[in-house]
Amino acid sequence: NINVYRFTADEFLVVYAGIDEISKFYSLGEKIISIFDNERISVSGGFSVFPDNSKESNELINFADLAMHNAKKAGKHQLMMFTQEMQSKFLRSEMLKSKMPTAFTKGEFELFFQPQFDISSSKLRGFEALLRWNESVEGLIGPDEFIPLAEENNFILILGEWVLKKAFECQKKWEQKFNFDGIMSINVSPIQLMKEDFVQKLSSLSTECNVNPSNIEIEVTEGIFINETEKAAEILREIKKLGFGISLDDFGTGYSNLKYLQMLPLTTLKIDKSFIPSDSEDSQKDKACIMFENIARLAGEFGVMVVAEGVETEQQYDYLTQMGCDIIQGYYFDKPLTEDMFLEKIKAGKY
Repeated sequence: NINVYRFTADEFLVVYAGIDEISKFYSLGEKIISIFDNERISVSGGFSVFPDNSKESNELINFADLAMHNAKKAGKHQLMMFTQEMQSKFLRSEMLKSKMPTAFTKGEFELFFQPQFDISSSKLRGFEALLRWNESVEGLIGPDEFIPLAEENNFILILGEWVLKKAFECQKKWEQKFNFDGIMSINVSPIQLMKEDFVQKLSSLSTECNVNPSNIEIEVTEGIFINETEKAAEILREIKKLGFGISLDDFGTGYSNLKYLQMLPLTTLKIDKSFIPSDSEDSQKDKACIMFENIARLAGEFGVMVVAEGVETEQQYDYLTQMGCDIIQGYYFDKPLTEDMFLEKIKAGKY
C-alpha cells in the first residue's frame, strides 16, 4: 500500500504501509530515483520507520526530512535511512549554533598562528591564521566541526570579519615591535568572499589597520569554484589588484583542476598533506607523490609558489626539498601558536 503526497514545492512524501523488510523500501526508493534519472533530475531522499524510529507521525516526518538532508550532504542523489546518530549530531549542531553568538561576545574564539618556513633557507616565511573555539565547557572545538555550522547560519560573516581585523592588527603590531616582514595568510569562507561588499570591506580594513596588502595572503578553498567559477575568479582578481596575495588551499582533496593554475591570480598553491609520503612509504612508487611532483612543476611554470601542509618528519622535509617545494608548514618546525606563545619565542630569539 503506497501513497504519495506533495509536501512542499519540490518535496514529496511517500508512505509505504505494510512492509516487512527495510530492503523493500530501498527497492522502492531506487525505482523512484531511476524515474527521475530518466528525466535527468537529481533527487535525494530520506526515510524513517514506524514504530522503530517513532510512533508519532510528526516525528517520523521530521526524522525522514533529517535523513534526506544527510543524503544531500553526503553527495546527493541517494536514499538514506534515519538513525539515532543523525539525531544526536543534529541536536549537537543546533546546540553549537545557538551558542556561537554568546561565545563570540565572551571572547571564546581566538586565533592561533601556524608558522610557515622557506624550505631552501629554513627561515620563517610567515603564518597562517587559524580560528579556534575554546568553548567554556568543552574546551577546544575543532574548526572542521564549527566552521560548517557557522556557514549554515551565516555567523561566519561575523567571525570572518573579526578574523581579518584581528590578523591585520597582529601583523601591524609585530611589524612595529619586531620588524616582522613576513606573510600573514588568512582563510576566507566562500560565503564571506562572495558577499558583494567583501572586496570593499577588505580594502577599508587594511587601510584602517595600516597593513601592507603585499604582506597579506587571502586563502580560499577549491569548493568556491564549483558553482560560480567565473564570479569567484573575478573577485580574486579584484583582490589581487589591491596588492593582496591569493592562496588556494587543500589542492588535491576535492574538485582539483589544473586549469586553476591558469585562470586564477594565485600567489601560492597549498598541496594537501595526503600527497606527502610517510616514513613507511616508498616515495618512488607512490602515485600521490608523483602527482605532487607534477603539480609542483606546473605551479613553478606559472610562477606560483608551492606550500606543503602537514610536514612532520625529516624524511618528508628531505623529500619536499628534492621535489621543488617552496614553503612548508607542520609540526616538523612548529605547531600552531597562540599570540602569547609566538611572543615568547620571539623574545627567546627562536624567530
